[in-house]
Amino acid sequence: MKQLFSLAAGALLAVGVQAQTTFNVDMTCAPEGFENVFVTGPWCGWCANDAYNTMTDPDGDGVYTVEVAELTGVVEYKYAINGFADQENLVNDMVDGASCAPVTDYSGYANRQMDAGSVANDYYGTCDGTCNDTPPLPGGTVLFRVDMSEYAGAFGTVNLNGSFNGWCGACATMTDGDGDMVFELPVDLPGGTVEYKFTLDGWTIQEEFMDGDPCTSTIDGYINRTLDVTGDLELPVVCWNVCTACNVEPVPGCTDAAACNYDAAATEDDGSCVFGDGPAIELSTMDAPCFDGMGSVMLDSLSLSTIDEGAVFTIGADTVSGFLELMPGDYTLVGTGADGCASDTMLTIGAPDELVIELTLISQDSGAGDGQAEATVTGGTPDYNVVWNNMTGMEANPDSLSGGLYTAVVTDANGCTATASLTMTVDGIAEFTALEGSLFPVPVTDALNVRLATPLNSTASVDIRDVQGRLIESTQMLPNQQLLVLDAASWNAGVYTIQISNEEARASWSFVK
Repeated sequence: MKQLFSLAAGALLAVGVQAQTTFNVDMTCAPEGFENVFVTGPWCGWCANDAYNTMTDPDGDGVYTVEVAELTGVVEYKYAINGFADQENLVNDMVDGASCAPVTDYSGYANRQMDAGSVANDYYGTCDGTCNDTPPLPGGTVLFRVDMSEYAGAFGTVNLNGSFNGWCGACATMTDGDGDMVFELPVDLPGGTVEYKFTLDGWTIQEEFMDGDPCTSTIDGYINRTLDVTGDLELPVVCWNVCTACNVEPVPGCTDAAACNYDAAATEDDGSCVFGDGPAIELSTMDAPCFDGMGSVMLDSLSLSTIDEGAVFTIGADTVSGFLELMPGDYTLVGTGADGCASDTMLTIGAPDELVIELTLISQDSGAGDGQAEATVTGGTPDYNVVWNNMTGMEANPDSLSGGLYTAVVTDANGCTATASLTMTVDGIAEFTALEGSLFPVPVTDALNVRLATPLNSTASVDIRDVQGRLIESTQMLPNQQLLVLDAASWNAGVYTIQISNEEARASWSFVK
């Protein structure tokens, strides 16, 4: 939704009109089960996910996107998920001749680049979308152990045969160093699934299992013990031709993996298996009123009544006991009953487009206070109300502006706000040079960092004003100074404007605390 206001002003120096840099990433190649994805880089100190750099997939097509303001020049970046639980590794792609991550030493790091203000269309963790950077499963040293104390027959050697040694017969002999009838053999194995069994005197005698025995798998018609190798592993001692240790009492429980209360530790089914659906899920959602706001989900009375019966409702790691605030996005709510049966449903928390106000000069002030400007508002939720203020906080008429700095504040129907600033120039008087620079982080937390593109030539005044134009803080930047750090911990949440000016140049930016 776009609405035009006929107003008035000058040189545009506001966050709202600076070019947006758009990042799009296809998450087809990302690890399963990720909860969030974000873009990061040196422009934010390789920050983790925050409101301004967390990516969303509103249409559910697997492509996540975010627009980041204030970026300039050539932008170095990469994608990561779940607060850096995983991040892109494009080193192999670059070694193989790819070009998507030119900031690299070809061994320890490889980062992407793009021009600020442009659009990136990437695949997570890969340059060409083929998911070719999936690392092989890690291998390790596996200690195999078998207890022969309950074997009644005679034998000479205990052997380990498996897919990893070509079922070689007597080539892998196990040893019993302490005479306790437990034979052992460590083997270095690659990652993945391996089959094996214990044999005596080569292939003279071998273990034989039934289809479905818990420590076995049936592969190509053969029933053997199986193991997923993911690193170093010391296997528990098992009895010859048995999945458990010798002389072990059976563990009663549900052994049917399809049951709601399946017990992986159970060795003997006790008839307790429960089958069925989870608790009924009825809910209502509320979209976020503002682009960067929070929405919510609320359980209805039917679902709430099952909580007293032991049901638990969760979204990721969060428990929903009635009401839960959520960032805009797609979620799965899971309900688990006291019997272990579960049900789930998808939900979406929406949000309006970002509220943006852009200011445009119509005509300069002739010296009679007759300068004019206009404001264009997009996003948010109509209807809009735009108020102009001068540097003293007094309301101004955009059709009758004198020379000076003005801030326009738009408020939409949901109470969301956005600001932009401009300097009205006086016709016939030389314009000031516009200072270039950036603010970070945005939104501001405990400190506001102001970095100019070039050092100052002379001392400049620095004024911070709130949305009503009240002076919050005043300081100076000295000649040759390029970075200013302001303590913002005591500032109230809201929209502010910073103006930096000296005899040669000036600039102003709006920001959110």
